[in-house]
Amino acid sequence: MLAYYIKIFAVAALFPALAFAATPSPPSTAKKTVADQYHGIKVTDDYRWLENWDDPAVKSWSEAQNIYTRAYLDKVKCVSALRRRATELENAVGDRYLTVHFAAGTYFASKSVPGAQQPLVVAMPSLTNISGERVIIDPNKLDKEGGTSFDWFSPSPDGKLIAISLSSGGSESGDARIFEVATGKERANDLVPRVNGGTAGGSLAWAADSKGFYYTRYPRAGERVAADMDFYTQVYFHALGSSAGEDSYQTGRDYPKIAEIQVEVSHDGKWVLTNVQNGDGGELDVYDESGEQILT
Repeated sequence: MLAYYIKIFAVAALFPALAFAATPSPPSTAKKTVADQYHGIKVTDDYRWLENWDDPAVKSWSEAQNIYTRAYLDKVKCVSALRRRATELENAVGDRYLTVHFAAGTYFASKSVPGAQQPLVVAMPSLTNISGERVIIDPNKLDKEGGTSFDWFSPSPDGKLIAISLSSGGSESGDARIFEVATGKERANDLVPRVNGGTAGGSLAWAADSKGFYYTRYPRAGERVAADMDFYTQVYFHALGSSAGEDSYQTGRDYPKIAEIQVEVSHDGKWVLTNVQNGDGGELDVYDESGEQILT
């Protein structure tokens, strides 16, 4: 729906005569200077305080901006026609299949459906004949408000389970949840928190026997100071049927603070590799399961 609002706002901005009487001025934005030192250089930002969504003042500011925007848009004379046309254009593309994985003779794909807030995860026996397609995970049913989305998903090698990182409110702070392919039911006891984040993403790779998986793990409460909770990712292993608190550490304690990790398991299960990038565009290293660096 974001594209829809952008289109309407663009028309209103280009043709202000379409609106009725003048709308009050937009809410003011307070300046609260935040200063940081980067390589000996002091950098100040008057609006960085708006990045803290947990601050009630930020939520109040956002709500005031929404109210102002809504008041302006509702006065556009042709808003109904614009809404109808924008909806037609938004839905004209039809169904779209995005990320595709293959496991145990089954294709698993994310599917974007017109009118649905979030894409689905579906399973199908063929990419050329989708008549046997089944919906495995529908975030729109998990969250009726449409605020829950998935960051990525990964089917187990035996094709019986799907691990998916689900986050809410566009936060990208995802927890790994496990669903049965045959029934679409969640294995609630296998939930693993904080596997994905907005700073370094996340990754998950199944063991070759499908009895567990390796995953990126962000710090848990009490392990780091608040400012570092979205950094210092490490790799852990989760055995199906156990609690996340029992998961075993694998590697990552010596990785950089801003490490972005992708985990891979060889088809025969003999090798587990972590591709470690030192932030966006940084140097790339490859480590094996023991933590030994094998490529840089």
